[in-house]
Amino acid sequence: MNGIWAGGLAVLLAAGTAVGGGIDLRQVPASAQWVLHVDLQRLRDGTIGQRMLADVNDESAQRRFAALTAVLELDVRTDLNSITVHGGDGKREDSVTLVKGRYNAQRLLTLLAANESYACEWVGNVELHRWVDGKGAESFGAFLADGTVMIAGSRDAAMRALDLAEGRIPAMSPEAMPVGDHMVTVYGSARLSGMNEANPHAALLKQSEHMTLTMDERNGEFVGAVTLKARTDEASAQMESIARGLQALMSLSEQERPELARVSKSVAVQRDGLAVTMSLNVPASDIVRLMDEEKARKPRNIQSVQ
Repeated sequence: MNGIWAGGLAVLLAAGTAVGGGIDLRQVPASAQWVLHVDLQRLRDGTIGQRMLADVNDESAQRRFAALTAVLELDVRTDLNSITVHGGDGKREDSVTLVKGRYNAQRLLTLLAANESYACEWVGNVELHRWVDGKGAESFGAFLADGTVMIAGSRDAAMRALDLAEGRIPAMSPEAMPVGDHMVTVYGSARLSGMNEANPHAALLKQSEHMTLTMDERNGEFVGAVTLKARTDEASAQMESIARGLQALMSLSEQERPELARVSKSVAVQRDGLAVTMSLNVPASDIVRLMDEEKARKPRNIQSVQ
């Protein structure tokens, strides 16, 4: 198998028989420093998701997806239900991807086994698969008991995921990661290696416990929120000041981009104890309209650059 197929299967192998839904903290180790979760089923069912699918459903794309579906026996647009990615630091080797959906396991394994680097081993009652993509990156994968497919960037990360599935190491608790049930969830601990150094507000981030970003579409409304939890009252006050400054900048941008006015006016900032939240609540149709307007702007922007 060539490198393109090997790399593609690193993602496409991750379609499962398990149902999707909100983030399942039982599948996130307590040691995780960052987590990304997308409920693809909920996203597809919403106005925004439908608009996103429309962008990849033109005639040319449909032919490519049809060919891919024939080979893999799964449609990546409709058969993936949820994806969760987590890690202990920002390195690929430490990451674990968990995907739920519908798949033909034997078909995917047959394709994967065609990779010259493919190997497998039994770890307890689970078969652990290994392959190398066209760029030389090593990956490991397994079908978990509940139908979830696990893809890891190293054998150590894969073993950690298997240990968690068997209850040999603790899972993340709702108290340690209070994110709730959302269409999209992003969580990052301030202890994440490199997070502080890479951000211009490094000093402030060092005063934080964690950051969460959530997005939902409910009853035709888009709801998004970014929350920073500070370590001290002083840091919390500084975060609120910065958030309100960003809110003011959004208002100023309305002069250059009037179409943003309705969205920017819906931005709210709230401080609750040590937590500062910047939220947005607007009709999903407004977000779709912005997506359409941004798409229409791109040809003009390209021409102006040329």
